Amino acid sequence: MSQSGEYSQSKPSEEEQTLRVYAGDTLLFSSNRNWLYPLLDFEIYLQSISDDPRGMVVYDKVVGKAAALFLIHLGIRQVEAGILSEPAKLAFERYQVRFSYHQLVNRIACKTEESLLNEFDPWAAYELVKTRAKKSGPISD
Repeated sequence: MSQSGEYSQSKPSEEEQTLRVYAGDTLLFSSNRNWLYPLLDFEIYLQSISDDPRGMVVYDKVVGKAAALFLIHLGIRQVEAGILSEPAKLAFERYQVRFSYHQLVNRIACKTEESLLNEFDPWAAYELVKTRAKKSGPISD
C-alpha cells in the first residue's frame, strides 16, 4: 500500500476491466467503462438477480468517495481498490466495509468527489450520481 497526493482519472483502455464483482471465485459482473458508469450498470445487474450483494467482493480500479458511498448504498461489504481516496477510506470505515487498496491518495480529481467531501449519507451520494449520470447521457451501453 502506498500513499500519494491527488489522482486524476483517465479513460481506461478497451482491454481493462475497471470493475469486477465476484461471489467466491465466480465472476458475476465486469465493466471497462469510465467514471461511475460501471456502478450504475452493476446496480441494473443487481436488480436482475436474487443474490445478496453483501456476499459479493468488488474489485474497482479507482474508488473515490462517490463510488464508496454508492457501493455502501448497494449493500456491498467488501471492496478491493487499486487506488483509494482518503474520503472513500473514511466512508468505508464509518460503515464498517472491509477494504484493501494498492495506493491511497488524498482525493480523486473529480467534481463528484469534490461535491461529496462533506457527505456521508449513501442515499444522498446515490441520488447525486444518478442525477449527474442522467445529465451526461444513457446509463448503459
